[in-house]
Amino acid sequence: MGGAWSYRVCRAASDWTNGSGRHVTKRATPVYCAEMTIADAMALPGLSGKEARKLHKARPRVSRVVVVVDRRAANRVTKESRS
Repeated sequence: MGGAWSYRVCRAASDWTNGSGRHVTKRATPVYCAEMTIADAMALPGLSGKEARKLHKARPRVSRVVVVVDRRAANRVTKESRS
């Protein structure tokens, strides 16, 4: 399925954590992402919705996901970090 981020658009919220065992904390969500239910993510237009549908097909028990909702901002941040 294209790695953990699957084109860096959609990821299961349970994968969006730090730590292990008893000491697990939730990571901060970037400003260009949103945490939502898988049903809401699958209703999104474009690549975000398509990747959410792929994730749901591969992992049907996932209930919440972190989805990139502002692709331009995400591209701008990744472009700046590469420079």
